[in-house]
Amino acid sequence: MKSKRIEFFPSGSFSQIIPNILEYQADLSYCFGIDKPVPDLCIEVVITSGSPIKLQKYKLMGVPEVWFWEDGTIEVYCLREQEYEKVVKSELFPELDLSLLNRCLLLSSPLEAVREFRQAIQK
Repeated sequence: MKSKRIEFFPSGSFSQIIPNILEYQADLSYCFGIDKPVPDLCIEVVITSGSPIKLQKYKLMGVPEVWFWEDGTIEVYCLREQEYEKVVKSELFPELDLSLLNRCLLLSSPLEAVREFRQAIQK
């Protein structure tokens, strides 16, 4: 897999709000291509709270893809016909090797993690 130049807009832990109905905050969220009011991807880093139950909140906002990172593993959920389905590969990034990403996220050095990831995708 080659490195791709994907335009992205991070909204960090931006709060998503539907007035009088819902408010939630993803740990990380991103729009791809253009900046949008609803992110394309939300990422939850599960330490003490957060679980697939939180998917109901994302469903109300219509977030296409949600990742949960817990205990060194990424679980990917894609919104399909009003429900999230756990999938083995990202629909936003079908070429992304999630096991490689997991392995790199567990490295203690951010520099080493980026270096290993880049080396692997250039092969």
